[in-house]
Amino acid sequence: MQSRAIADELEKQFPNTPSLHLDAPVLKEVEDTLATLFGGLRPVVIPRAPKLLNPPSEEFFQRTRAVRYGMSLAEYEKSEKGGENAWKAAEPGFRKIAELLKQNPGGPFFLGNTPSYADLLCLSTLQYVKETGQDVFDRALSYDDAYAALYKAGRPWLERDDR
Repeated sequence: MQSRAIADELEKQFPNTPSLHLDAPVLKEVEDTLATLFGGLRPVVIPRAPKLLNPPSEEFFQRTRAVRYGMSLAEYEKSEKGGENAWKAAEPGFRKIAELLKQNPGGPFFLGNTPSYADLLCLSTLQYVKETGQDVFDRALSYDDAYAALYKAGRPWLERDDR
C-alpha cells in the first residue's frame, strides 16, 4: 500500500482521532514539489542508500539501480546529474517548500500550529536525507530556518524504539 492510501484508510477507520488534513489545499503542492525536489536530489541520496540496508538488500538495490540508471550508483553519483548539479536541480523545490511552510505564521507546520499529512511527507523526506548523511541533511536544512523548525517540531514522530 502506498503511504497516501494508508493515510486515506486511517482517516476512514479512525474518524475521532486528530485528522491528517488530507483535504488541505497545500497538500497537492507539497506532494508535487517534494517529487521535483527529490528528483533533483536523487543522484546525491540514492547512491548513499545502500549503506542503510542489510547485505542481501544492498546487493539487490545496487544491481537494480544500475539497471534503472544505466550505470553503477558510484557512476550515477559522479555523473553530470550528481554533485552541485543535483543541488541546483533541487534548490527550487527547497525554496518552494520553505515558502509554503511560512505561509501560515504561528507555527512550524504547513497549517501553522496544526500538523498534517503534508508535514509528515516533508519530515519523512528530511529524515531519509539525514539517514543518508549528516552533511546532506545539514545542507538541506541550510536552505531556510523553516526546515529546522519543522524538523524540531516533528521530532517526536521520528523517534524509534526498535534500534
